[in-house]
Amino acid sequence: MRSDSVVLDTNIVVYLFNGDQRLADQLEEVRLFISAMSRIELYSWRKAAGAEIALLDKFMQRCTLVEIDREVQDAAIALRRAHKLTVADAIVAASAQVKGIPLFTADGDFKRLGSELRVVIYER
Repeated sequence: MRSDSVVLDTNIVVYLFNGDQRLADQLEEVRLFISAMSRIELYSWRKAAGAEIALLDKFMQRCTLVEIDREVQDAAIALRRAHKLTVADAIVAASAQVKGIPLFTADGDFKRLGSELRVVIYER
């Protein structure tokens, strides 16, 4: 990882929870941010229950939450209109854009946002 801070896309957290040790090693010394949208997606994930929720709670303590405030909303609207993103993807991308830090994702579709924010693609 070439950055000291990143906004994690939801898929990155899922990979971590599925035991991707190479990914965990890359993120060990990185300051982690997570969009409120990803928090919603992760806690409502149908596989998350009991022990998984406890692990998620512990992981979230390591992350700085990026709330969906007016600035993130406005950035998400602009990104969604310009790039035809889903609402969830637009909010996650806007969270990184507003913070001025890279978005770390495994979703190659975010590459098209390269002119508007730094996107780091994780390849498994």
